[in-house]
Amino acid sequence: MIKDALDGKINLIITKSISRFARNTLDTISYVRKLKEITIPKSVTTIENRVFLNSSNLENIVFEVGSNLSSLGYAIIAGTAITSFKLVNDVNIIDIGAFVGADKLVNIEIIEGSLLYSLGTDGVLFSKDGKTLVAYPNGKTDTSYIVPNTVETIASVVFGYARLASVTLPASLKEIKAYAFVNSHSLQDIIIPDESNLEIIGEFAFCDTGITEFKITSKVHTIGQQAFRNTQLQYIVIPSTVTTIGSQILYDTPNVKVYVDGTGPKPGWDANWYESAEVTNVYYLPNWEYGPDGKPRPK
Repeated sequence: MIKDALDGKINLIITKSISRFARNTLDTISYVRKLKEITIPKSVTTIENRVFLNSSNLENIVFEVGSNLSSLGYAIIAGTAITSFKLVNDVNIIDIGAFVGADKLVNIEIIEGSLLYSLGTDGVLFSKDGKTLVAYPNGKTDTSYIVPNTVETIASVVFGYARLASVTLPASLKEIKAYAFVNSHSLQDIIIPDESNLEIIGEFAFCDTGITEFKITSKVHTIGQQAFRNTQLQYIVIPSTVTTIGSQILYDTPNVKVYVDGTGPKPGWDANWYESAEVTNVYYLPNWEYGPDGKPRPK
């Protein structure tokens, strides 16, 4: 049957149950990855993590009328050919990372009268009040993005695997959640205004990115563990306002210099806040200063 479908002799396969589709789980996964379109029956309430992972032929998912879907997992359409996805039933994906790795996705649809979401003109998904940036489609080919000045929170994994080289953050932003920019390998520049209200940088927020500079502004009080893991940072300044730091925030970031606006670590800093083989240069006051170019340097 599958051979006939691949030969163009069958366009539609209907099964009474999943057990009629294949003999075992491995065969089911193999055949599903060859499908171009899948209809999800209304009885389905949950789509689990990575359920369609690397189904490279899959172009469309259709939800049956009357769908009871209430939950989406992580990276559900990663590695597929899907370009557009509709969030039926106002299903909540905030901080889920449902579209991580969906590198063909350029359009997210929401239901009419959505109580959870709003859409930007560029297809970016926000909370209804515009205060939370929920999802940035991985398939977009823009190299820069300006986060709107209504946004106070960037949700988890929003820019994960994005192709952006530059992101401009608004003064209104208060929190960058865990893994927000993870594996955005092209990302080099994060532009932050001096008057930023940023308070929290979540764990692994910029892990595996190409950023070369990051300005921790004066209202930041918390930096999560490994927030800047495996980046291209040359230096970083930790202001006196930072009272909480997780472990190894610069793990796998070679040759970075750390300048601390204080005479030593604070009680809320993890005992291994910077310790890794790559971080060998940490300077406390009064052992550093700003040079004529406005950048920090050892005395």
